[in-house]
Amino acid sequence: QCCLSRATCAQALCSTRTLGLKQKTRASCDTNVCFEDDPTTCGVGNKNVNPTYTAAQYVNPAANTPDLQKATGQCCLRKRPTIVPGAPQRGEGSMTKASAAATTSPTIMASSCSESTCGENPAKCGEDGKNWNTCIAQTEVFKPGQEDQNKGANCCMNKMTCLALKTSITCITVWTEYDSLQDLTVVTASAKNTKCCKPVTAWNKCPAPETKW
Repeated sequence: QCCLSRATCAQALCSTRTLGLKQKTRASCDTNVCFEDDPTTCGVGNKNVNPTYTAAQYVNPAANTPDLQKATGQCCLRKRPTIVPGAPQRGEGSMTKASAAATTSPTIMASSCSESTCGENPAKCGEDGKNWNTCIAQTEVFKPGQEDQNKGANCCMNKMTCLALKTSITCITVWTEYDSLQDLTVVTASAKNTKCCKPVTAWNKCPAPETKW
């Protein structure tokens, strides 16, 4: 009993293998020696893929790719145009580039178009007013919501309006809330917390303590 005969891989039922490998015909049962590269598959780390894919393709990112049969062409997927049905909606202030149809995306998502490669519209105010840099720095800031509007003075608003100051306004919790109807009202720093706020809708009164069902 001090010594035991070595078993073959087949006898020891070494069934656990890394995808992309196949069982050796002869070997002592050990995960390091029972399996070898299977050249008919994409392979571990897609080692059997090169140079079977071209610049117009990318390696299939599926988890089971190493075990796919190389001969079936499943190791590589064709890059898709960024402008396809179901692609993301363009951002406000952007438009489809004339050259975008020829742009391909090396990801599994056909709708992976990004504005950085497929969107631009210099005629509009643009995101954060980037296409209109003539707001008067001392008195004006970009007006949110104007991204898709034709660029011009409408891209800007007075920096002392309620909307421009909104993030710094503190309404009285429970009693008042920001009033969007005052977005373009020009206020002073000392009056913003009152001029830009409105009373909250009155609560329904609680039943009197003596009232019971």
